[in-house]
Amino acid sequence: MVRGLSAVRAGVVPKVLAVPAVAVTLAVFAVAFPLLAFFSAPGISFHDSGEFALALASNGLPHSPGAPTWAILNQLFHLLTFNAEAARSANLFSAFCGAATAAFASAFVFRHFSDRTKPTQWLAASITALSILCTGAFLEQSFIAEQYTLMTMFMSAILLVVQTNDSNPKASWFYLMGLLWGLALGNHPSQVILGFLMLLPVLQSRKSVPILKSIPMGIVGILTGLLVFVWLPIRAAAHPTLAWGHPDNWTRFLWNIGREQWPTRAMSTAPMGFTKAWFNSYNLFGEMGFISTILAVFGTVLGLRRAIKPLGWIAFLVIPYTLLMLAGHLRQSGMDLIYLRFYGVRDWHIPVYMGLSILGGMGAVWLVDLRHKCTERVRIGTLSTAALALGGWMPFQISRESMQGYDQGRNYAHAYLDSLPSDAILATFSDDTSHIIGYEHYANKLAPSIYFTFGMPQNVYEQDPAKGWNLESKRAFLTDYIFRASLNPLCLPRILTEDEIKNRPLFTEYTSSEVGDISQYCLPHGYTLQLLERKTTDDEVIAADNQFKAQHPELFIKPTTSQHRLTREGFSYAHLRRGLFFMKRKMWQQVKDELEIALAWEPENPQIMFPYGAALEELKDYRGAEKAYLTCIDVMPDYPTARQNLALLYLYAGRDDLAMKYAQEELVLTRGAKNTKDLISLLEKKSKTTSR
Repeated sequence: MVRGLSAVRAGVVPKVLAVPAVAVTLAVFAVAFPLLAFFSAPGISFHDSGEFALALASNGLPHSPGAPTWAILNQLFHLLTFNAEAARSANLFSAFCGAATAAFASAFVFRHFSDRTKPTQWLAASITALSILCTGAFLEQSFIAEQYTLMTMFMSAILLVVQTNDSNPKASWFYLMGLLWGLALGNHPSQVILGFLMLLPVLQSRKSVPILKSIPMGIVGILTGLLVFVWLPIRAAAHPTLAWGHPDNWTRFLWNIGREQWPTRAMSTAPMGFTKAWFNSYNLFGEMGFISTILAVFGTVLGLRRAIKPLGWIAFLVIPYTLLMLAGHLRQSGMDLIYLRFYGVRDWHIPVYMGLSILGGMGAVWLVDLRHKCTERVRIGTLSTAALALGGWMPFQISRESMQGYDQGRNYAHAYLDSLPSDAILATFSDDTSHIIGYEHYANKLAPSIYFTFGMPQNVYEQDPAKGWNLESKRAFLTDYIFRASLNPLCLPRILTEDEIKNRPLFTEYTSSEVGDISQYCLPHGYTLQLLERKTTDDEVIAADNQFKAQHPELFIKPTTSQHRLTREGFSYAHLRRGLFFMKRKMWQQVKDELEIALAWEPENPQIMFPYGAALEELKDYRGAEKAYLTCIDVMPDYPTARQNLALLYLYAGRDDLAMKYAQEELVLTRGAKNTKDLISLLEKKSKTTSR
């Protein structure tokens, strides 16, 4: 029996049945978009949401290479939302692209089964759409401002064009494929991998469309799509509020396109176990659910015999993407095991989940075909049962990921800004804080008298830590550092006078450093620190902190209800920063108190648990420290330094066997770190001395 688009070439069905699928595309989109829009966030959320919202509000440029396709399409979509608040409009655009992804993927499956009955086609398409809409990571990315549902929209659209070209080869399809590829590259650089997929139709259609014709048409299409990058210098020249890299000249344009804001490393220097942790961050059963995952497995296995071409298209779409993303993150400095396991990495994987959902829709039909003498009634009944099961699972997934009524991003910004004096200068650098406050401050005019900027005073101090932090350091930061195009994405006016530099108080987030440290010049002020031009005493620090807590107790309460993952990350990070500040000053009771609040937000984050154990150790609560270090290891077996501290703890307690055990494990994890070797040598000498 002929299956799918091969039926067209065999003359079993007319081409028209295999190509349009307009009805299923519109039907799926008509259901999916209102659903995703209803549960999308009303405003900003954490991670890059605030940045993209500010890019839309200011008609500016998000992080390099600038995402011009995203920026242009969002400006057009903003008109359709009747100029709704930028954050809300950007969230709705993600929902729009998510719905389009589900619609295009469903159409792909619908057209593949063009030789089957209409009920089978519709049910297979419905299973595909439901599988996508049951994927937690996909739902999250459809509810907030991000690039990833636009990415999957382009990917699924290209699959449709490749499929159409297979049934009806034309040179014009190669132009369209190239155009979509160029636009996809203008959204996210990972889409360079679409070149692997483009190669297949060139080779498969070479008898109908000569290579000398298909490749030039594809190149013309790519170049047309890449014209969106002209948007970068055009907008940068207008000095919008947000313009990463400020690409208004050729040098900065190349810097932006080359993503040089992200430092790199040799792959060999990536943390041990990075590749394993990277693949473990895929969570098929947790993200897609049992039914979708099983159907995807059957679709992959059965597709090897029943639909090798479509399977090849999907494989050439998702496998190169996966490998490229892995290689890029192996090379990206700062990308460590903690980032992979306790930050928002699920967004990377939604193209893979989309491809598996398509295979799942196909696999459902092929799985029924395995039954001997399967009647149409049995086929429809079985497929309907699978669709109903997915439909029943979807509300649980949506309720878990829902961002409806989400206001924690705005609350977070208020927590930072409401307590600051009206003449404050605030410099932030972490993603959550900078992006959220940047949007609320510049787009929604929250605390307009505050002078807000991205930046790290710490870096200025590190240039000559021997001088300490003083007025000269403050002046250098405010007149030079924050205006460097490679460091600050904001197009700030130079409005600060010499008198303002001297008299306006400077507040910042805290970050520790091996070179220099500003903690000795700071007083705590809620989630921020006031940076003075003199050293501060511990008594001053305690007095300032107690006074602030008395005035704003709401910032220091532990969560009493379940919170969204993004909220937990944002607020735990704020308290972790405070804990690290107190740790640098060796104020251990304050460290303990602060990290206990952070742990209430994220109980199983070893990045918080480890310094908490160190604080307990300094407070001579050795049993509590042991428990904290062991929890780090339980939660994350390859967490570095936890075993080192545990080994030292056991050494001081005279439990040399356990000390040696954990020291040797640490030596493997750290690839022979010198301090661990020294510890093992000490233990060996002690053992020899004892044996004598």
